Amino acid sequence: MSVPDSGGRYDLIVVGGGPAGYVGAIRGAQLGLRTALVEREKLGGTCLHVGCIPTKVLLHTAELLETMRAGAEMGIQASGLALDYGQVRRRMDRVVTTNFRGVEFLMRKHGIAVFPGDGRLLGPTRVRVAATDGSELILEGRHILVATGSRPRTLPGVVIDNHRVLDNAGTLRLPAVPRSLAILGAGAVGTEFASLFAAFGAAVTLIEMMPAILPLEDEDVSGVVAHELGRRGVAIRTGTAVTGVAASADGVR
Repeated sequence: MSVPDSGGRYDLIVVGGGPAGYVGAIRGAQLGLRTALVEREKLGGTCLHVGCIPTKVLLHTAELLETMRAGAEMGIQASGLALDYGQVRRRMDRVVTTNFRGVEFLMRKHGIAVFPGDGRLLGPTRVRVAATDGSELILEGRHILVATGSRPRTLPGVVIDNHRVLDNAGTLRLPAVPRSLAILGAGAVGTEFASLFAAFGAAVTLIEMMPAILPLEDEDVSGVVAHELGRRGVAIRTGTAVTGVAASADGVR
């Protein structure tokens, strides 16, 4: 293997361009450090592209839809109320793109060198970057911040194909609201999706192995959220373990 070209020396090298990584890089630059950032996908990470930001856009739409449906009680009469999910997705994409461009601007503003590619630690001061264009280079730094984030975890007997069996990214790419949806796991992400898709008209079943939804939160919080989801028509199955998933052309069992 040929020795990669040197990519330069830096005071701080950040591996990972999500909320922890790009904010850490900005702070380093503000403190006068010559800073580099390595990211193999898009700046902003999971939160910006397939997590917090797009789901909050959908939740805002769901909240507005629920409010408009209750308008008659407040003396507001509306007819022909309907959800255009294609427009919902287009707005979601616009919000994500706007924020992504904002992060790119902040990198330029603070003079941060961004290296698209996979970063691998070679020691306490060196990072090898396998760039997206096929080249390789080595960065030298006095300090290295590892902020590589996380990835979805599947379950035994569950194969994610992002056609019938979806992870969070696949769910956000659905072209239309499904007639029915079973959600495995009732943590923060699962309850968010249950809430918004129920508001959009899907028949939602929320399945949780623990005795209550949101098992890491206070019991009072869990109870309030469970009551609200039930009011929206979400079927909640707690204390239920999933042993397998079988997908077919007609659906999933």
